Amino acid sequence: MATVIIKDQSRIGRDVVEVGLLKRTFDEYNVRFIAANDNLDTANGFDIMSIFRAVI
Repeated sequence: MATVIIKDQSRIGRDVVEVGLLKRTFDEYNVRFIAANDNLDTANGFDIMSIFRAVI
């Protein structure tokens, strides 16, 4: 399984829609996505708060 590890979600983009599409693409290709400072790991399932953190 491929894994993308970043410091926080803001590092992959500023546009909320584009970031959402990228996360969907990761999901389609079974890519694990980890944002360390945001405590986001897609292996743990969907986190509704990740949407709000991405907006802020």
